[in-house]
Amino acid sequence: MQRKANILPYPTQLGSIASSVPYGLTARFFDIESYMRMSPSKAIVAFLIAPLVGPAVLALAGAFSPGPFSLGEFGGLFVLLALYSLPLIYLIALLLGIPAWLYFRHHQIRAWSAFVATGAVLGVIFHFTFEAVNGHFHRYSFERVLTRVLIEFIPFSSPFLWINLSLGVATAILFRAIALPRQSRETPP
Repeated sequence: MQRKANILPYPTQLGSIASSVPYGLTARFFDIESYMRMSPSKAIVAFLIAPLVGPAVLALAGAFSPGPFSLGEFGGLFVLLALYSLPLIYLIALLLGIPAWLYFRHHQIRAWSAFVATGAVLGVIFHFTFEAVNGHFHRYSFERVLTRVLIEFIPFSSPFLWINLSLGVATAILFRAIALPRQSRETPP
């Protein structure tokens, strides 16, 4: 009785992970090797650096407001917005971004579009959390809050919602670029 030694079309050094690849599919299809080579320190650095884009996006939006705007004002606005928004951005990254990253990592999701969509959702969550934290909702009953959320969210009529959505997308793109840098596509020997 003969046994098949290796069902993969090329030799791998994946150990027990190779046995989890379905019959007939190559390990390259799942891109397992790039996740095995990824250093956990890249993800930590990405979680520390990527949220810093948030105040930059908010300050850049301030630069497009009517009236003159200088580079010094941009720097001052960046520092002010960093002090004001970064704690909430890091909290959302901790509570929602890390579980999203763990899900992506477990399912080996590397697509830019998945990171962009997740960043957009986290940006919208940041928007409504920011408004709630700053007392924009405490003056209203639940029905009025729900009406306000629907008015802002469904037609995207609020410019601040667009800015915060952009904040989430920019943060996710930078996170993806740091945590999962481009790797060569050479096939293994």
